[in-house]
Amino acid sequence: MKVEQLISQYLFLHKNITLQGIGSFNISIEVPSLIENEKSFSLPEDAIRFEFNPKAEHDQDFIAYITKQ
Repeated sequence: MKVEQLISQYLFLHKNITLQGIGSFNISIEVPSLIENEKSFSLPEDAIRFEFNPKAEHDQDFIAYITKQ
């Protein structure tokens, strides 16, 4: 599985992800969880927000998630 797929999965599961030196992505709570094999799903345009933060620290939970996958 590619890293971008893991990032997407983590974001949908946890509603927030912080990438070191980049910033944070947040997904609106109203967005329904994706079914893993759902191919026709589309997000509303404003469902994901990005907050730039070059001083963002690494996210230990995300690192653990990637390691596990």
